[in-house]
Amino acid sequence: MRLMKGFMELATVLLLAVVVPFASILSPGLALTACFLAHNDVIVVAGDSITANGWYHPHAEPGWIARWNDWNNKYHGNYHITLIPSGVSGQNSGQLLARFSSTVLFYHPTVVVIEIGTNDYAQQVPLDTYIGNIQEMIDMCHQAGYVRHIVLVDNWSIGENFQDPNFEFYSSSLKALAQSEGCGLVYSRESWRQWEAAYNPAQKFAGVLTVDGVHPNMSGSYVLALQMWYAFGE
Repeated sequence: MRLMKGFMELATVLLLAVVVPFASILSPGLALTACFLAHNDVIVVAGDSITANGWYHPHAEPGWIARWNDWNNKYHGNYHITLIPSGVSGQNSGQLLARFSSTVLFYHPTVVVIEIGTNDYAQQVPLDTYIGNIQEMIDMCHQAGYVRHIVLVDNWSIGENFQDPNFEFYSSSLKALAQSEGCGLVYSRESWRQWEAAYNPAQKFAGVLTVDGVHPNMSGSYVLALQMWYAFGE
């Protein structure tokens, strides 16, 4: 069974490499400020259901965080990296902010990855409130004294057909915040848009990179995990 799973994983990687050149898909997802792994790094990924499902998802086993963790262990085992997912399904940025001390900074991370925003958009949280919440989390990381780097993960869309242009305001504002604060940014929206433009000509709502228009399927998990891998200087 493990051998078959290994063959499936290899086949998926090869398919991704052939179907879409890594440079064209992943380059927009590189961190604006390089973040390289350090020995004994503790990385906490804070977010919503995309993070909560990042370790395991029935339609994307393993999830994107688990894949990233596997690669860290395989290629940087001597670094002794600890990767901790802290995701709660359905949460928006305000709810993540409310638990940030107790479920993120609690672990004394050296690196914090913040993946949040889809529910803010869906729940019509004002853009200024959303960005203000992210800013407050960044400030808390700086004040903690032990967080050496912060990486923001841009959200792609609700629906793989990218029909709602208003989502772009959340994306561009997060990018501007990352630039002003010197944070890393995994600019997944642009990368996913390129993929969908090439391989979703029918403008399907879901099924190419996601299970339901939001949550990554196996292919989406690979793309997101690779974006994280590249964002950390690999």
